[in-house]
Amino acid sequence: MSSLRLGDTLEDYCLNCRRLLDHAVAALVNDQPVKVVCRTCGREHDFKHGQLPVRKQKLAKVSAFDQVLAGILATQPAAPETGSEPKPKPRKRKP
Repeated sequence: MSSLRLGDTLEDYCLNCRRLLDHAVAALVNDQPVKVVCRTCGREHDFKHGQLPVRKQKLAKVSAFDQVLAGILATQPAAPETGSEPKPKPRKRKP
């Protein structure tokens, strides 16, 4: 296999475009690419070896409103059973 040279094209993941695209080799260390330039957007970045970045799990952000609401719901008495509720009396209309 031939060694890479500056300017050679290889595929890598572009952080700006968020896609696997062609890149030009910008820097080599021991015949291994270290820096590459995206041929689509022109951004220079470290060589990612064509691997997609690991996604971070989104932390559950709890707003102050949600915290207060949870505290109110926790302090309310339990709702009575549905069978023990008295039925509302029908209203009488005046003639």
